[in-house]
Amino acid sequence: METTTFQKGMAYLAAGFGVELTPERAAVYWDQLGGMRDEPFLTVCREAVGNCERFPTVARLRDLYQGELRRLAMNAAPRLPAGRPAGSRPR
Repeated sequence: METTTFQKGMAYLAAGFGVELTPERAAVYWDQLGGMRDEPFLTVCREAVGNCERFPTVARLRDLYQGELRRLAMNAAPRLPAGRPAGSRPR
């Protein structure tokens, strides 16, 4: 992930939960989450502000991120035509 994306997401979380983000806390989150993809990470930050009661832990953000990746993969998977079971051939 780009550092600017990380900063944007963390600033969104800090503003959404009304907390001050210390440099030490930001460093831990960067160390743990820096390998995430940009857009899914920002989506997760928005989801956390909308659904979590308090500032999310690294583990919670990872869980949300994995769910977002599954959602993206399902939306990108090719769809079978309706009316024919997988593996069947037309007659």
